[in-house]
Amino acid sequence: MSRKVIQAYLDEIEQLLLNCSNTYVEEYSTVILTTQRANLRIKIRFALKYLLAVSEAFVIVDNQIIYSAFQVGEVHKQSLKPVCKSYFTSEF
Repeated sequence: MSRKVIQAYLDEIEQLLLNCSNTYVEEYSTVILTTQRANLRIKIRFALKYLLAVSEAFVIVDNQIIYSAFQVGEVHKQSLKPVCKSYFTSEF
């Protein structure tokens, strides 16, 4: 069941990315580590100006996704100065 939850989540993310307008997905990679753990990394370019990078690690607990680590970074095209925020939980 956990693998189906992971696959449904990844399918939903992929569909959301396909429905975004004025964006270009530079990277979309997933690694399913076990039947209950996975990593996702996405880089999205918005209107050829901004880059949003999202990395997340998650586990399945009671058929729900629980994030164990989450990182968001953004880069403005003109300044090229990255802004990065990381979020970690201590549960796992």
